Amino acid sequence: MAYVNKPRPWAKEYQQQKDRGEHEARMRRQKDRRAYDTKETGTMTKTAPSRKNLDLAHSEKYAKGSVKLQEPSKNRAEGGAMSKPKTKAKTKKRKG
Repeated sequence: MAYVNKPRPWAKEYQQQKDRGEHEARMRRQKDRRAYDTKETGTMTKTAPSRKNLDLAHSEKYAKGSVKLQEPSKNRAEGGAMSKPKTKAKTKKRKG
C-alpha cells in the first residue's frame, strides 16, 4: 500500500500534473462535461440523464465543441490510444 506511514503529497502531485501539461486537458474535459450537463438540466451540478453511466469522448476531434457519448471502458481505451500513438509493431525474425 502506498503512503501508509506518511500523508500523500497532494500539492506535489498537482504541481507535477501541471508541469506535464495534463492539467489543461483535464480542465477542458471537465468544462465540456459541465457544458453538456448545463445544456440538458439547466444546472452544472446535476448530471444529465442522457449521460448516466456514459462518458464524454476523450478524442481530439470532439474537443472542439462537439461531443460524443461512449461507454466508459471504450472511452478510456481510446483516450489511452490518443495519448500514446500507435507504433509499428516489431516482428521477430525467425532463425533458420
